[in-house]
Amino acid sequence: PGDDLRRGERLGHISFGSRADVLLPASVDSADVAVARGEKVRAGETVLARYDG
Repeated sequence: PGDDLRRGERLGHISFGSRADVLLPASVDSADVAVARGEKVRAGETVLARYDG
């Protein structure tokens, strides 16, 4: 935990069909989340949340 990443930097690799849990800071309000639970997303394409923190 605590890795500093810039926009577009690679975080890791998820194989086809794998699951990933995404943890956001507690200060991120549910209104900031841009996807619904269970929605399919694409790495590097789908915006998960908007955060000005």
